Amino acid sequence: MALPTAPQIVPLLTRSFIYLKNKQIEVIHENSKNLNQTKLIFRHALGNACYRGEGKIRSPSPFAWKTEAMLRLSGLDFEKEYVADLSKMPKGKVPVLQDGEKLIPDSSLIQRYLTETYGIDLDKHLTAEQKAIAEAFRRMTEGHLYWTGVYNRFVDPLGKPFMMKAMFDGIPTEQAEAIFAVLQENAKKEMHGHGIGRHTQSDIYAFGK
Repeated sequence: MALPTAPQIVPLLTRSFIYLKNKQIEVIHENSKNLNQTKLIFRHALGNACYRGEGKIRSPSPFAWKTEAMLRLSGLDFEKEYVADLSKMPKGKVPVLQDGEKLIPDSSLIQRYLTETYGIDLDKHLTAEQKAIAEAFRRMTEGHLYWTGVYNRFVDPLGKPFMMKAMFDGIPTEQAEAIFAVLQENAKKEMHGHGIGRHTQSDIYAFGK
């Protein structure tokens, strides 16, 4: 099976988000008893709003999409906040959830926090076996498929035109090129540190299949 190309990845994520949006109504109704909490602040970055462009992408980070989907499905009151300087975040990354004075980094830790603090368990309808299978798929996706997506969007030259339009449409080309160059260099360094970036292009795509 062929790996989705750069122009195909975001539409796939969009359809998934629409599905989650449709499921939101019934889940919010079930969790309506949790609506009397302090407003949460969901921080993520790299959306086009950071660069004052007109790109249509919400965020190139699938973990930000994951966290926003969880928050919307939870029925909890929250607001989104874009972060340009990641060095101010606890782990130097996003997403980060702020609840009062507490900062919770990492989408998996945010999910655990929502369960332990607000009783939001989006997986409670699953059996123990189904939860184990879901966890295996999550780790596989975040361990290999995620990095294949990063390579596809920021390293493979074929992905650049799509990302430039999706993220930076509407801002000066020179500025967009400079920002993309920084993102690309960071992606290469992170992929090299992870180990997957030390492989050939064909091997990296094979890891994502």
